[in-house]
Amino acid sequence: MAKLWLITLGLLIVAAISAMPLQRDYSQASTATIAVAATMDSAPTDCGQLAVPTVIDPHAGGGIGAWPLWVGIPNWSGQSRGILVFPTTHYQESDVLIGWWVTKMGWFVSETYKGEVKLQAYYLTDHSPMYFEFANEPTTLASINPANPGGFTDEMQGCAFFPSLIWVSKAGCYQLEATWDGGMWRQVIAIGSSAG
Repeated sequence: MAKLWLITLGLLIVAAISAMPLQRDYSQASTATIAVAATMDSAPTDCGQLAVPTVIDPHAGGGIGAWPLWVGIPNWSGQSRGILVFPTTHYQESDVLIGWWVTKMGWFVSETYKGEVKLQAYYLTDHSPMYFEFANEPTTLASINPANPGGFTDEMQGCAFFPSLIWVSKAGCYQLEATWDGGMWRQVIAIGSSAG
C-alpha cells in the first residue's frame, strides 16, 4: 500500500512539473549580484540566427515577433537583423538599476488578440535579466494587454501600442520570450552600442 502511495505521489509531482509554463521568473534576481558593464560595447556578431525584422505597419516601421506581439526595432535599416542599438551614454538613470543601460522600445499587440501577453528577457551567457519599464517601476516580468494600450501612434490601425524603456546590464545576446493564452515565441536579439 505504501509503495502504491509513493508511486501515485511521484506521478502527481511529475504531472505538476510538466504543467509548469516554460517561462522563467527572473523577478527575484538581485541587481547587486549582476555585473554591470562600465561601457556599452558593440553588439556581438556571434548570437546565432537573429530574427529578420518585418514591416509591422507602414507607420510603425520594422519589428520582430509574430502574431499577436511584435517589438519595434527603432534603428531598423531594412538590412539589419534583430539588433537593438543602445546609446553609449547614460541619458536616463534609475534609482534601482544603478549604472544599467537604457533605451526606448515599442511593443505592438494585435487588437484581434484578447488577453494578457507576458514578456521577459535575459542575457544568454549569465542569465542576467532585462528589465522592462512600462510605467514607473522596472520589472523583469511585464504584462501588457491590448485592451489597455500604453500609448498611441498616429494613423496606425489594428495594433495596440506600448512604449517602454528596457534596461540591460551589458551588451550581448539576449533572448526575448513572450507568452500568451495559447502560444509563445522566443527571439534572440543582439544588443550593443552599434551593429558589430
